[in-house]
Amino acid sequence: MPDGQESVLRRKLAAGRAGRAASAGPDATALVRSFDSAGRAALGCPLALEAGGSRALQLDALLADLPPDGLLVLLGAAAAGPTGLVHLAPALVDALVWAAVTGGVPERAAARGAPRVPTPLDAALVAPFLAALLSELARLPGMAARLDGLAPGPSVADRGLLVHRLAQGRYTALGGRLLPGGGGGGAFLLALPSPEAASRPAASVDWGTRLALAAGSGHVALNAVLHRQPMTLAALRRLAPGDRLALPPEAPAVLRLEAVAGGAALVGRLGRARGHRAVLLAQPGTTPLAAPAEE
Repeated sequence: MPDGQESVLRRKLAAGRAGRAASAGPDATALVRSFDSAGRAALGCPLALEAGGSRALQLDALLADLPPDGLLVLLGAAAAGPTGLVHLAPALVDALVWAAVTGGVPERAAARGAPRVPTPLDAALVAPFLAALLSELARLPGMAARLDGLAPGPSVADRGLLVHRLAQGRYTALGGRLLPGGGGGGAFLLALPSPEAASRPAASVDWGTRLALAAGSGHVALNAVLHRQPMTLAALRRLAPGDRLALPPEAPAVLRLEAVAGGAALVGRLGRARGHRAVLLAQPGTTPLAAPAEE
């Protein structure tokens, strides 16, 4: 093979190896150093990364693999929508919040029951650490372009909306177990679009359809109200266990499903169906006369 052709072939092979390495993400040793530097800069304590590594997967698989609890934070640039996400396990959220507020981390994680539901305040308290981590990761080979302009965004309460907010395609997931200060910690995951997906021209997006899907998949809280009765504060203070309240005859049977603001979404009458308590629904403003028939 002529020297010129051999040189071109070597450059192509080297570029292919570099592209595959960038798609897989940085190596484990580099990740350990980046996480530790971010912990010292933002929290004032060392941050150990155990079982750190990276893998590539499609968005649907990424969302399916997310644990059911913990804190989800979107990542994005100011001039664009979200392009990545971070997931932190409940125990890790507690440790990072503790470190951010007190400047230290307990030696051992406190005994806990059900995981605490994360709040927007938790996301705000861990945001400086996430920003420091993105800055450290951007120093690694092949990561600067992927992290350019990215910053921690809002937390996500409804996971069903993620499929509408993040672009379809292949993602690189960097993760492991984080131990702030050598104390209690938990699983961490950072997901970014893979380089080949980010380099493709953005497909046209039907935002009307996405908005309709997002609105339709959102959860609505309804209160079941059997009766609403005005009462003076003095009468309320006189009530005690064992007292009886006089109710109109229809009160225990007619039910209103009300939105949080108090407006009735549906009304119904209590009854039974297939051996269980049931409600026959009707439109607001009407009186449901018939109870569900026993089946």
